[in-house]
Amino acid sequence: MEAFRLDGRVALITGGGSGIGRGCAKMFAKNGASVMITGRREHRLAEVCEEIAAEGGICSYVAADLSQEEGCRAAVEECLRTFGRLDIVVNSAGSRGANGDLEQEFSTENYRKTMAVDLDSR
Repeated sequence: MEAFRLDGRVALITGGGSGIGRGCAKMFAKNGASVMITGRREHRLAEVCEEIAAEGGICSYVAADLSQEEGCRAAVEECLRTFGRLDIVVNSAGSRGANGDLEQEFSTENYRKTMAVDLDSR
């Protein structure tokens, strides 16, 4: 893993509160990067930052809706304000959809919401 050292680098990871984003944040921090995580669920983001800090890593977070351009802009701006730079971006934000009956799952509204997060997150 020595080839994966990220000392002095700053990573912005979307969807950092759970799943792949959480795993990436922990791995990047373990390998020396300062990590800014973002997502919609602030309590989940705070938990991940606490886990990283407990392991000696550096992590901060910003809660944002990445399906909206303002949320994406806020995440980058907070990263730059906190760490002064941005070297790595991992786009891991995703939506699970409506998780309801078939009519909800295949509705136009659910489709657009899912696409806004899964494809349009910047």
